[in-house]
Amino acid sequence: MSIFDKRKLIDEYTDEIRKQTDPYGYFCRNEDIQRGELRNGSCPPFRIITDLRSLIFGTGEEDEDEEVSAEETSKKYLFIRTEGVGYESDELSRYLMSDEPVDIMYWDEDRITQDKRHAPFFKPDWSYDTLLNCNYIGDSYIVGTGLAMRVIDLIRNEWCDRELNDIENNVVMGEEDMERRSESEVRYDFLLRASELAQKIIHVPVVATHIPDETADDTEIYSEYTWQNQSQKYIKIRNDALKRRGLPIIYEKVFERKDNSVINNNAINNIVIKSDHMPMKLSVIIPSKDHSEVLAACMDSIRKCYIPSPEKQLEIIIVDNGSGSAEGIKIEDYLRGYTRDIKVKYIYREMDFNYSVMCDIGAKESTGDCLLFLNDDIELIDDSTLERMYAYASLPHAGAVGAKLYYPGGNIIQHTGVAVDLDCGPTHKLATYPDDKPYYYGRNVFNMNVLALTGACLMVNREKYFNCGGFDDKMGVGYNDIDLCVRLYENGFWNVLLNECILFHHESLSRGMDHMDDLKYKRLREERQLLYDKHPWIREKGDPFYSPNLIPDTLDYSVNVMAEHTVRSSRNKSVDDAGLENKLYRLLKKNTADKEAGKVKIRKGSAKLHFNIERTGFFRGIMNDEEDYFMIEGWSTLTKRDNALYSTELAFIDHDGECLVFDTFKVSREDVSVVFVNERNLFLTGFVCKIPASRLKRDEVYRVAVIKRSGLTGIKYVSLGDYYEPARGYRTEEI
Repeated sequence: MSIFDKRKLIDEYTDEIRKQTDPYGYFCRNEDIQRGELRNGSCPPFRIITDLRSLIFGTGEEDEDEEVSAEETSKKYLFIRTEGVGYESDELSRYLMSDEPVDIMYWDEDRITQDKRHAPFFKPDWSYDTLLNCNYIGDSYIVGTGLAMRVIDLIRNEWCDRELNDIENNVVMGEEDMERRSESEVRYDFLLRASELAQKIIHVPVVATHIPDETADDTEIYSEYTWQNQSQKYIKIRNDALKRRGLPIIYEKVFERKDNSVINNNAINNIVIKSDHMPMKLSVIIPSKDHSEVLAACMDSIRKCYIPSPEKQLEIIIVDNGSGSAEGIKIEDYLRGYTRDIKVKYIYREMDFNYSVMCDIGAKESTGDCLLFLNDDIELIDDSTLERMYAYASLPHAGAVGAKLYYPGGNIIQHTGVAVDLDCGPTHKLATYPDDKPYYYGRNVFNMNVLALTGACLMVNREKYFNCGGFDDKMGVGYNDIDLCVRLYENGFWNVLLNECILFHHESLSRGMDHMDDLKYKRLREERQLLYDKHPWIREKGDPFYSPNLIPDTLDYSVNVMAEHTVRSSRNKSVDDAGLENKLYRLLKKNTADKEAGKVKIRKGSAKLHFNIERTGFFRGIMNDEEDYFMIEGWSTLTKRDNALYSTELAFIDHDGECLVFDTFKVSREDVSVVFVNERNLFLTGFVCKIPASRLKRDEVYRVAVIKRSGLTGIKYVSLGDYYEPARGYRTEEI
């Protein structure tokens, strides 16, 4: 035994504890290790600006008459930053060393409270609409000097003209005077203006800003960030930007802050989009079969939430792929009594369910300027939803436009956009979370760009839809909506989630859940693979609106630090150990002999080894190259030993005496240390074993054994457990 080997095992144990209990601390530690010094000690290529307002108007700290060295004024970039905030300036300089110029560069940030870093904001790549809805880039960014001077000149000219106009009309300058705005407001306005002229905006996925904050609670930080971005002055800045861009929408504040969760139709949003007298010509396309009551509820909700006017034309196109005669009669009877304010087409074609084909049939029959593809299990709950979605979908830059969806009857989120390049496939972030507070810097509050949206409620301009080829009929059930959104993005359009628009979704009510059926799940995997085959850049570069620093396999927004057992594609490996197999066989024979002799004492191996198997299950592989697996969870510990030096293995012995042994993943289990109070290093005594489904016979009954193996000497402690049948789980009786 080497003291260095022991030290290595202890270090690995400590490192794994940090990873599982303080993932962002683990991330920061690794980031600090990887971060190098600025090459050659070069001088940074930027001039630091801490008072942008004074630079613009020539007063105060950055007065135009202030002496600034020629070297500073000749630098290619301005670094807009804040006094008292920590920056990784050397790291940022690395990204500006290229000969290719950058117009605007921004990066990730976090907070520091009592020397502890927390609340990281891992930002998306350049997001046109997100910046219009909240200043996700923040107060610190780098801008090319030439671009900055152009923006400053435009601001000066604009405000000089406004002041002259006020003087001529005897108007006293009020709060809208730019010189009375806060530095943060000035920086946001400047950033929006600069982005309108910029050719290249890059996001550096590095945490390079560390903001001091007295608040240690991340939830409070998310909430405060959200409300700051919804202030009246910020809304005025956004509306000024919309006017400059010629977009016929405005933002309007409808609620004042009361607490962290102002509720409106179960939503926390307090900003809405309103179109500027935009006429609406909309076609709603609803695929449906054999669910007349569900379809009627959907159409009733449309009727209740639609306010007719001479400027609006709304049609509903139902595409039925073969309802039975009884259901078909009910549907036709219902449609005969439907409101005449809405034109309805009922298209009946018997065929296998293919969502893409059905939507395309409806689209070809449509007359609207925009198409709303709607599941028949959707319910509208607000009379402005259609108008708001239509206003945004009509904008020249907009691709697909989606809404926030709730599970029925409450405020539980079902959809707030889809992150595409995840280990578990395209995923609805924040699904199953209650919509009662802002999550992760307003991800469930602000309207924002996403790569993809659910087809359960998706609106798109008719011309853009057909120019992009519509839905792909090779993806008949799954991921056709994702594919359409990605193609719209590839064609230069911005897909937008409107968190302010909320609907209920009775998810997959019509067809059932695909993962519960073998054939359906096989088809789903094939369609998912087709999605990535069609758009290989997604797997290579990732979802541009979901940071690589965010975890790729959960519904929330956590740092991308994953214990191995949480990685969806991970599987445990078999252990080849003939000596162990013989030992297990002898132990099992003694145990069987004792039982046959009627002895009370059953030999189960080492008295030092304690364990419990708590859960078992069967799980699907996601990608085509990922095998399904059986999972076994529990804990094991050795008394009078240092548990940090031991690994856990599981053995499965069949009726013929053949033995399979698998290693396991370590899992933090603080509760175990409470029971075994005098033992050493029990924090990682939990285990998860993910066994490829092909390695075990589903209907075989195995005897289970737990092994603790020393990482220093190879010594093994073994204890027999009870019985495991993959099809039925773990139990005490063989049966």
